[in-house]
Amino acid sequence: MRKEDQVCTGDKSNKRKAYKGMQALFMIFLVVSPVFLPIIFAPFQVPPEIAKYLKTGETVIDVQDLYFPSTPEYNMTVYRLSSGAVLIFSKKYSATVLGDDWIRIPQGDDLALQFYTAYYFSRVKAPDFRILENYPWYKGVEIYNNYVQKRLIQIGMITFALGVLSLALSGGTLLLLLSYAGGLANTLLTFIENNMGLTLENAPRAYYALVNLKPLAPDDMKALYETLDKLEKFDKEFVDKLRLLRDTLNLIDETGNFAQWSSTSALIAAARTGALNDIINSIGKEKATKFVSVFITGDKQSAQTFLESLGQWGSSSDSTTKQIAINNIENTLGDLLISKAISAGLSFLGKYLTVEIQQQQDSLIGFFGLHCLLLGDLQRGLNSYGTRLAVGDIAPTAKNVLIFYQFKITYYDLRDELFEGLEKYNAADIYDTGVYSLFTSVVTSGKSRNEIINQIKGQMVDIIHKEKNKTPQVVKEAIAVLSDAAEAFDKFKTDMSSRRKSPSKTSGLDIVLVIDVSGSMLDTFKGQRKIDAAIRSASDFTRLTSPYDRVGLVKFSTQATLVKNLTYNKWEVLDGIMSLTTGGATAIGDGLWLALDILERRTEMRNAAIILLTDGMNNAGIHAPEESAERAKRLGISVFTLGFGEKNDIDEDALKEVASITGGRYYYAPSPEDLHNIYVSLSGTVSGHITYGTITGVLKQGEIKEIPLSVSSGEGYFSVRVSYPGSLIRIRAITPSGREIDTATSNVVYYTDKGVTQLTVYRPQPGQWKIILKGVETSPSGEMYSAVLFKPGFTAKIASPLVVVPTGSTNQTTIEIQSLRDLPYLRIVIPETLSNYVMAQPSQITDLKEGQRYLVTLTIRAPPTLLSDSILLQTLDSYVWIDIKIKPQNSLAIAFVASQFTIFEGSTLTGKIWVLDDKGYKVPDAEVKAILKVKEQTLPFINNSYIISIKELPPGKHLIQLEASKPGYMKAQASLFVHVLIRGDVNGDDIVDYRDLAILVASYGKTNMFMDLNGDGIIDYKDIAITISNYGRKA
Repeated sequence: MRKEDQVCTGDKSNKRKAYKGMQALFMIFLVVSPVFLPIIFAPFQVPPEIAKYLKTGETVIDVQDLYFPSTPEYNMTVYRLSSGAVLIFSKKYSATVLGDDWIRIPQGDDLALQFYTAYYFSRVKAPDFRILENYPWYKGVEIYNNYVQKRLIQIGMITFALGVLSLALSGGTLLLLLSYAGGLANTLLTFIENNMGLTLENAPRAYYALVNLKPLAPDDMKALYETLDKLEKFDKEFVDKLRLLRDTLNLIDETGNFAQWSSTSALIAAARTGALNDIINSIGKEKATKFVSVFITGDKQSAQTFLESLGQWGSSSDSTTKQIAINNIENTLGDLLISKAISAGLSFLGKYLTVEIQQQQDSLIGFFGLHCLLLGDLQRGLNSYGTRLAVGDIAPTAKNVLIFYQFKITYYDLRDELFEGLEKYNAADIYDTGVYSLFTSVVTSGKSRNEIINQIKGQMVDIIHKEKNKTPQVVKEAIAVLSDAAEAFDKFKTDMSSRRKSPSKTSGLDIVLVIDVSGSMLDTFKGQRKIDAAIRSASDFTRLTSPYDRVGLVKFSTQATLVKNLTYNKWEVLDGIMSLTTGGATAIGDGLWLALDILERRTEMRNAAIILLTDGMNNAGIHAPEESAERAKRLGISVFTLGFGEKNDIDEDALKEVASITGGRYYYAPSPEDLHNIYVSLSGTVSGHITYGTITGVLKQGEIKEIPLSVSSGEGYFSVRVSYPGSLIRIRAITPSGREIDTATSNVVYYTDKGVTQLTVYRPQPGQWKIILKGVETSPSGEMYSAVLFKPGFTAKIASPLVVVPTGSTNQTTIEIQSLRDLPYLRIVIPETLSNYVMAQPSQITDLKEGQRYLVTLTIRAPPTLLSDSILLQTLDSYVWIDIKIKPQNSLAIAFVASQFTIFEGSTLTGKIWVLDDKGYKVPDAEVKAILKVKEQTLPFINNSYIISIKELPPGKHLIQLEASKPGYMKAQASLFVHVLIRGDVNGDDIVDYRDLAILVASYGKTNMFMDLNGDGIIDYKDIAITISNYGRKA
């Protein structure tokens, strides 16, 4: 056989084999596909709590559980939808973020922002949580100490802070803490007393930074204030500004709103450097305004004024212009607590904009040592905190990310101040003190002193030129990152407002309209046929019902007839109402009996009510009105009776008795307009509300109607419903402070459907509101509308919204309730988050009478951490939430920082741990344990902290449990996650492969501590050799 024939035959043989292989694969596919395809393509199991928010055609395409071990309150499940939207379910609150039930959450908008940004920064757009630095700042502390020893100045040496910037879970609240580094405040006192040159002039931003930082112990706070006292001899007025700033920040910290100050600090840093306008122009004015409105002012207009005034302060050198700008900012922020802090900070920085140095070596070394200590502490602490944010140990919420950036900006601001100061010092002093050795090295052999100093001078000029003025770049990064997140949150909030309809998944009533269609209803009364007035009034009532209400329709004359069974489709009911015709006698009892039949046959039991209208007396049918009323009472159904027409024609006694027996109410309508107003009013009354007012009128295109509304303390909500035949009428609400309320906020339900618009505001600010109705799309002649305003049928106030409970004990507070109308019952519902710690007595009040007061006692036991939620008071379809915070007394919390959270095998995990009490101060005599699987280690207390040191951890991810205990205190727990890498696994994917080699080759010749595997200060062939030796290894 020829060679080419052999090749050809071989090809054919291979093709036949391939074909048979494909046949075999196809047969296997046919066999297994019925089993596996349904599994592969099975739709996600969507719980009802999420499914209720899906819009038509939307599906869930992905589900992610996010866990943050050190901040479990932000654990969540995220549902990504086919539309591109997301739904977020909070595990702590068992509620969809910004969903119907989110209304109960205190400060719900802010909490929703934290949940959303934790998701956003974890899964959508993660910031860079690193501080990349070329200088070992703690070496600068050694230089300072060496100088002190040589000069024999008895002031004591600065001790290393070793990165103590960390998070403490103190009472459930995240506090960012910076230690005073072994008594840094006391060291400052000594500097000043020994004329080390640390005045307001030569280190203004260092003092500003220290005032911004929260001490860990009362002694540190005392030392800080003593330092300020010493500085008074230099400038009392502006030291008072620093003292006011610290005092205000103490209050801000207690309110838990420190992130608002973090946002402001970033902008102040930009304005101080004159870079604010450039940053705004670079990222866009819209983005910058969004950042300010979300994180500082709360509205766009105030945000714009704030930015303009801050820009004016930063760009002007005139003290009068600066003060005018400060006054404008104060007026813009009004009574916000942060206003005082901003005013004090800007006043101080306005005077001390530049560094004024003293040309002496003691001044230089004091200036240098202080900055190196602060920078070293901040660098290590920020890298530690940033790592915990990046790996998800701490939730990257907006607050936590803002605080990270505040201290990152503080770091670069101090860094800039250091280089600005060094630029002004004499090169000879920089050489003699050894300061130069932190930044550069020089060859001294064979050179004269002048040659060495000139060489240092040239090198320092280059270094300072390269390194200073980095703060604006970091501010720009912070604003860009957070404004992007704010913009994304805004879209999320708007989307959720379109999905939100009701404050509770169980809300809604079943209402049956029972209408007299006897022959007399065709008569004219006060200028209008009674049946026409009834049709108009009942139609507007139906439009004004909640989207969660079901409505049914019964008509009666000689006999009763079901026109429309209970339905959510109000248009079907309206069609039934419009079809009503008259004729026959008046069987009131039978009409009511048939309505009860409908309600008794329900499979879904909810609160129910009947509204019965008649113009006459019962003269037909099987059942007497009183008999039907007794049945309604047994079923727990209220009946509201309406008499319409000439009084002599109506059996008012019978209608009053029916209402009295069932817990309803009787109304007489002396005119068609009164009948309409009664029906409109009943749209709120049947649900447990009290009607504040009813308005009827005509609105033309663009025309507005302004309605005043007074809100008192203790009123849980107000609601405005407007019905109209067609077109569109919009509702706006202006708060007592003059701001238009954002209908997308969590405490607002804004609902629009064909012919009805509703606005409900929960937890409204007390004072005088303005409700504005506007004709958006109307006919040229205008649109007839009916509006009803209602509030809860009761008021409720808690004696103490913050309850402090001693560990192992209980405490009590009370809720005082005043009924504004007769109510069948009032339930007190404790949310799941509080159910293990709060008991209400009584848990239900029945048969409430108008004007009466009732007291509910809450007995509370101590939770492990600060808890915050709302207690629900509910009657019929009326819901009021009472906010409560429970704080444990004598509780402990753990704060820690490790040298690194990602280490290479063979390295030792080292770190510091602090135990804090419920005031945020260090506890030195606790017992602290580190637990890794079954191994347990008690940590020693050394130099004001507990030291953790764990050797020889194998490659992989490890969870270390930390426990702190002390007699008389509640035990604290925390988790420490450590990732141990194989040497050579520089990308951290737990395998050494070509990707790691590619990264090392790309970084060849550079300095990078993490990728420098042999620790010789440079990435070279030795590091590549280590990687090759471990190639293929997996953790």
